[in-house]
This record gives sequence, structure tokens and C-alpha cells, in this order.
Amino acid sequence: MSELATKGDRSGVSILQLMDEFVNQQGRRPRILVVAVGQDIQAESSRDVGVQSSGAKIIATAFADLGFDVDLSPTCADSKEIVRQAIENDVHLVALSIHVATGTGIGAENGEGANDKGTDDESANVLSRVSELIAEFKTQDAEDILVVTGGDLSDADHKALEQIGVTLSLRPDTQMLLAANQLLVAIVSNS
Repeated sequence: MSELATKGDRSGVSILQLMDEFVNQQGRRPRILVVAVGQDIQAESSRDVGVQSSGAKIIATAFADLGFDVDLSPTCADSKEIVRQAIENDVHLVALSIHVATGTGIGAENGEGANDKGTDDESANVLSRVSELIAEFKTQDAEDILVVTGGDLSDADHKALEQIGVTLSLRPDTQMLLAANQLLVAIVSNS
């Protein structure tokens, strides 16, 4: 594990300083692939089409502004396409921006109880897509590429995602600087 990941409490150090340290140690900036996942990118007729992909673009821009090299996955890319792009672009991490409609949530089918964050079908589809993505990374012998999620999901949903192998599942109220710090530490810890 690198010295950057083991220096203890770095809360007083700016993300830009951490980024400089990373570049000095790794010889390049951390590279991430941002992918929009959810109901509004699956149905072109939805009145909310583009909301999540716009959110993914906002996230991508924010991380780029903080020093990450950022790639955006095409809308509606399947797991094989996402993994291929991640490998070809030599990313450290894939960040999934998740959106589900109001309903019951991802964790409901695991006995975690209902919530107001997504329908059973949509939530199950998102969980299935994330599981499929993680499995495809294993199939392609690319398990060193981390998978991180973020979205307006219930605690049970975040827990279900982490149980299937997501490195970190961020809430929508996570401050961007904290999220960037957490992603950078996850990347360094995985190096």
C-alpha cells in the first residue's frame, strides 16, 4: 500500500494536494469512467430522459475540475461495452451514477424492507446490471478496476450494492470534495 493511503488523517489536506501527491507517485492522474445507470436512460419515451445522463456529466465535470482524468460512457452501454471501455482507457475506477424511480428500492428483494427510492423491477434491474458489470470485470481478469456507485437510494440499497462487490456507494448528499477524496483513497489503496 502506498504512503499516500497510509498517512492517517488527511482531512486538513486539500484534494489538490492529494492529487499532486498521487501524480508524483503514480506518474499520471487517476482516471475514472462515469456511467449513467437507471430508468431514465432505459426508456427514450420517459419524460425524465437525460436527467441522469446530465447528472453524470455534472459529476464528470466536477471530478475533472478536481484533477481526475474522466471518460464518459455512452448512454445505454451494456456491461461488456463498459468493461471494454474501462480496460481500453486504462481507468482505475468506474463510477456508476444510479437513478431509480420512486417505489420500493433495490434491497427490498433481499428482505431489507421497502423504501421510496425505486420500483421493485427498476431496482432489481439496477442491482442486476451492477452484478453483471462486476462479473464481467472478473471474466475479463480486470478486477483491479474498482466499481463505485452514487445515487438517491435507501440505506438498504447502498448496503445491497456493497454486498455484491461495489467498493463504495455514495449518497447524493456527499460533498464533492469528500467524494473525490474517498475515490482517490480507494484508488491508492487498490494500487
